[in-house]
Amino acid sequence: MKWVSRLIKKLLIRFGVIAIICVLLFSLTPIVAPKGNVSPQQVQSAKNVVKKVWEQLASNQTQAKFTLNQEELNDLTAIAGHTLKGSSFAINLSSFGVNIASSLRIPILSKGLFINGYCLYGNELSGFAMVGCKLGKVPIPAFIAEPILNAGLWLVFGDEIKQNVNALIASAQPNGDTISFDAKKSANFKDAVKSSLSTASQLASAVTPSQTAKPELVKAYIDHILATSQTNKSLSFFIGQVFAKAQLASLDGADPVEENRAALWALAIIFGSERFAVLSDIDIPINANNRAVTTLNGRGDLSLHFLYSSILEQVGKENIGLSIGELKELLDSNEGGSGYSFADLAADKAGIAFSKFVTSNDESAIYAQDVLAYQTKEELFLPAIHDLPEGFRGEEFNEIIGYVGSSVYNEIESRIDKRIISLPLYSSGENKRRLSNEKHHIPKQNINGSYANGIWLNIDTHIHTRYSDGNKSVSEIAERASQFGCDAIAITDHGDYNLKDVASTTYFDDITKVNDLYPHLTVMPGLEWNVPPFMGREHATVLLPESPDLQTNLEEFKSRFDSYGRRKKEQLSISSAAEWLDNIGHYGTVKPVVIYNHPNRKDVSQNENTYDLAEWMDRSDSFIGFAGAPGHQKMAGSNNGAYSFRQKTIHRWDPAVQPGNTWDTLLQRGYDVWGARAGSDFHSTDGDYWPCEFSTTHLFSRSNNHNDILQALKSGNTWAQHGKFVNQLNFYVKTSAKTATMGETVAVNTKDAIEINALITLNEKDWQGYSTRLDELELIIIEQDDIQVVPFEPALLKSELVGQLTQLHLQYRYRPQSKNTVFRLRGRSIQPEQHHYMFYSNPIRVMKSN
Repeated sequence: MKWVSRLIKKLLIRFGVIAIICVLLFSLTPIVAPKGNVSPQQVQSAKNVVKKVWEQLASNQTQAKFTLNQEELNDLTAIAGHTLKGSSFAINLSSFGVNIASSLRIPILSKGLFINGYCLYGNELSGFAMVGCKLGKVPIPAFIAEPILNAGLWLVFGDEIKQNVNALIASAQPNGDTISFDAKKSANFKDAVKSSLSTASQLASAVTPSQTAKPELVKAYIDHILATSQTNKSLSFFIGQVFAKAQLASLDGADPVEENRAALWALAIIFGSERFAVLSDIDIPINANNRAVTTLNGRGDLSLHFLYSSILEQVGKENIGLSIGELKELLDSNEGGSGYSFADLAADKAGIAFSKFVTSNDESAIYAQDVLAYQTKEELFLPAIHDLPEGFRGEEFNEIIGYVGSSVYNEIESRIDKRIISLPLYSSGENKRRLSNEKHHIPKQNINGSYANGIWLNIDTHIHTRYSDGNKSVSEIAERASQFGCDAIAITDHGDYNLKDVASTTYFDDITKVNDLYPHLTVMPGLEWNVPPFMGREHATVLLPESPDLQTNLEEFKSRFDSYGRRKKEQLSISSAAEWLDNIGHYGTVKPVVIYNHPNRKDVSQNENTYDLAEWMDRSDSFIGFAGAPGHQKMAGSNNGAYSFRQKTIHRWDPAVQPGNTWDTLLQRGYDVWGARAGSDFHSTDGDYWPCEFSTTHLFSRSNNHNDILQALKSGNTWAQHGKFVNQLNFYVKTSAKTATMGETVAVNTKDAIEINALITLNEKDWQGYSTRLDELELIIIEQDDIQVVPFEPALLKSELVGQLTQLHLQYRYRPQSKNTVFRLRGRSIQPEQHHYMFYSNPIRVMKSN
């Protein structure tokens, strides 16, 4: 058994050596405490220091001369510690010398262990030089440490850089809290630094060869990009092109990871910076005339953030890449900068996630090729960024966010991370709808069953007066609304902070007076809310229940949650306002109603609305839907509805109502979202029609009392139109057991067919006095995996006279194909002057019970 004894002795010796090394190198505490939170001012100071030093070193002069003080060095080391996660640095000056110290946290045990080190520089006989160093508890004499450091400088940066650095150190003159340098240097120091980047990249490649793109492969992708038409400016288009090439190569037997890596580097070199070619040791001249400026979400800066971060991840510097992004944003938050942007941070994180995923392994690489090839959809790999706060300047970042790593900052960062994880690229089965993670409603009772004795009302819940930017009084509005047939209206002046009279006592007194003056018209006080965190870009109608506290509640909501031109901590997202609506805004069983106004008016992409409405409705059931038809209907042509940005109205309706767009996507996911709303958004007669003059929303309600209106709006038994060509719409679904109308959900057996009915009564004359007609009728069927539009020829429908009016009857039998099926209806009247007047119904949901 001697061999056992020898083995035990060897193991004990080895463990003993390891234990001694650990005791000597590791410590339970750092000698340099973390510097804490980095401020925008520190980032600006560090930038100024780097600029000051670089201007001296990069000049054509042969003498470099500059002075640094202790505060500047503190800022530099703070930034270094922030950039290199887990590290902290200190440079301390005195009249006797300089002490450079660092601590590196090793994530072992609960609090971690630290490797501490420092070097002392002072005036020696040979001049300013290293006195000695210490690593952990191990002292390292200068005659050993200095050659090691010189060898490292030479290996990474070359001999010329090493000599210049040593000359600078030898010239150092510490004087209390400053240190001055005055040394000769190479006239071509700048070129030497550039040349050393190639050496450094080769060294990095030797250490981590798996992260290096093959130059000849990158060159092939660069040629492919340059040969591609560059009329499309979205980076997603070019990603689709290069990943299509990668997909073909993989099918021919090429390494999918290597193909994706080469594609990524080519994109970064062409659309990011040609300096990446140097970093990757790729000697490829780029013709600047062939370069295009690409965008993500319509912004060139987001594309650059995405590309730079993806390459920093490729060279193994994920945390550094994110830290650099954070530092850049802190720098921008200083006066004169573009402001701290969480959208930029999201692009940084998206670039890192993209780079890691498409090159992680063969399975992910091939899946990425299949998803991305020839695609142009940014939402495959870029999270929603439109609602992320940005533009923080000066002290605003400190006051609202606090610092990088604060609870507020971490909450927003966590929101970004969750969005990235849920992106289609990182979820298998993108070509199938993943309903398992989406919201579904339990089949509801027939809400409108209790409205058997209800009435149909004409309402308009989006109106402005002189209290904000309208030019008519509440009294003038009420008079004309009554004249044009409104049964109820809501005065919804803007909640802007500078509009002090909105929701004031005077505001409410005016509304009370007209309610007394027009007893058959209900005038409700409301608000057009600047939804946070958009600071005025996105609007929603807010209607609170009638109660003894209505004025107080509306004033409080306006004061706390309106984000026009301002933001506070509770305005960084919708959550605080949603919580208030649920817990304070109700009156008994009557809940507030919030409706998203003109959804696509200022959006880059329609996907923004899908995201926002889902987010809002998840937060609070006070959010019931959106305005399918915006106001400002007098505005003709491409400016109809005041839609002057990218998205335009289609026959006067927001694009969200079109089959397959936002409305149907949300209905597929199980959201009971109402879009049949056509308000006037009245401001003046220059661009608007009076309430109920041209746009009408038709609502089934117990009465036109304030709270009955709110209850009816939530029930969803609503349809809306332009032009007043329809007198009445009765849209319902019959099953073997019951009938469901708009806004309702009905359960059916798996094998049951259902009957869809619509009774459409036309007015004799439309709003202009023309004879009415129905030219098109379409049933939109939303299945879980499919959306179809079934057209009907109105002339072939059964018709009869009801009094003096013509009534058309649609009957259609259908067997639902999925567990969750939704139906909605739309019709069109084409007028002699080629105006298209349309009506839209709210949906009816049918769910299989077994």
